[in-house]
Amino acid sequence: MNPLFLFVALTMVLSGCVVHEPVQLPRLVVPQTWSDETVKARLTVTAGLLDLVDDPRARALVQEGLNQNHDLRAAGQRLAASGLLLSGPLARRFPTVSAGMDLARNNQGENHDVGSQFKFSGTVRWEVDIWGRLKDLYDAEEAGFRASEADYRAAMDSLGARVITLWIQGASARQRMALEEKRIEIHQKSEATVLERYQQGLGNLNDLASVRSTVEQARAELVQEQCGYAEIARSLEILVGRYPDASLDFPAELPQVDHPPVRVPGAVLENRPDIKALMARLEAAHLVTVAEKKAMLPGVTLSADLFKSPAQLGGLGSASTLWGTSVSILQPVFNNRSLRAKYEAMKETEKALVDEYCQAVLRAMKEVENAFGREKAFGMQAAHLARALEQAEQNSRYYFQRYTTGLASILDLNQVNDQALLVRKRLVAIRKARLINRIDMAKALAYSL
Repeated sequence: MNPLFLFVALTMVLSGCVVHEPVQLPRLVVPQTWSDETVKARLTVTAGLLDLVDDPRARALVQEGLNQNHDLRAAGQRLAASGLLLSGPLARRFPTVSAGMDLARNNQGENHDVGSQFKFSGTVRWEVDIWGRLKDLYDAEEAGFRASEADYRAAMDSLGARVITLWIQGASARQRMALEEKRIEIHQKSEATVLERYQQGLGNLNDLASVRSTVEQARAELVQEQCGYAEIARSLEILVGRYPDASLDFPAELPQVDHPPVRVPGAVLENRPDIKALMARLEAAHLVTVAEKKAMLPGVTLSADLFKSPAQLGGLGSASTLWGTSVSILQPVFNNRSLRAKYEAMKETEKALVDEYCQAVLRAMKEVENAFGREKAFGMQAAHLARALEQAEQNSRYYFQRYTTGLASILDLNQVNDQALLVRKRLVAIRKARLINRIDMAKALAYSL
């Protein structure tokens, strides 16, 4: 049997038997459930992020953003490009075939006559992946692509969450504008009461100046709220790929956002795109480390050449066919420790990624625990502020009666009116923050669009 054939068969068998050790991760202490007792009854998995939002317009805007946001589209195109580039590392594992033609003209013959020489050649070259190094490099590229896919998934989820958040902020801003308009209306009513009492010989014009000053301050606050409302609209328009002309109309009421179903910590880590991306990058680094170690081992290259060299171009068919085969075995002997340095550098890079992974896990757990804590705190604050609002509005009505009977000053009336409106604004802000926190909680719990 041909010795060359035996050698090739043996190297292919050896290369198929080579396996690399999996990535070794440190043992992390991840609890079976969360520390917040109030969420343990919600341990179910039934929804996606958009399923939590009971607002068709908000969901439509999310879809518009996914289709039209230029940053996301650019990220998708870069992801597609990196997927196409995977064919490069894969091609290195297979033989390469090249063909060429050379033309030479000289007078180096016996009679020094000028003549032409043609050469048609074909070459097959194959670096035998005897140690599995090329496979490791391809698998590393593939793991890097999976990391990019996870990053793109995270970008999509972040875009959707940002659209919903701005939608909530816009609705809250509209409510604040309505409260400032209500404030102006209340103080204008007080102004009418001051005029009526003055015409009856009660009170003085100083009261009128005081209430008119309060009205102008409320109008200034309204202008500020209108400016903020327009800026939120422009931010959302940019996010969904529209021209930022602040023409987007937000709802008068805050949308309904349900509490996301709670996943156990292990399920969160399995589904979070940032953790998936880090795991894929760690796998890629490990594979490159293994490949760099194998680069210090002997390499085997097979090559074959086939060529014809007729004296005339028309004589190609009658020219003799020449061929040659070779086997090259190369063992690095001296390279000033550059291969060893690359291997050691990749080992340190892999260690760094392990620590980054561990820190990312802790951050993920913190995000979830913080979201649970804020949900509880916002609920308690909203309950306290709702009771405070009842008392403040009752106090406002009481002082209005006292002012009309001359038992309270206009300053007292303005103060209690503003206090009631301030409590209402704080209640709106807390409700907005609670809804936004639920979106953040859904992201932290690894709910995707």
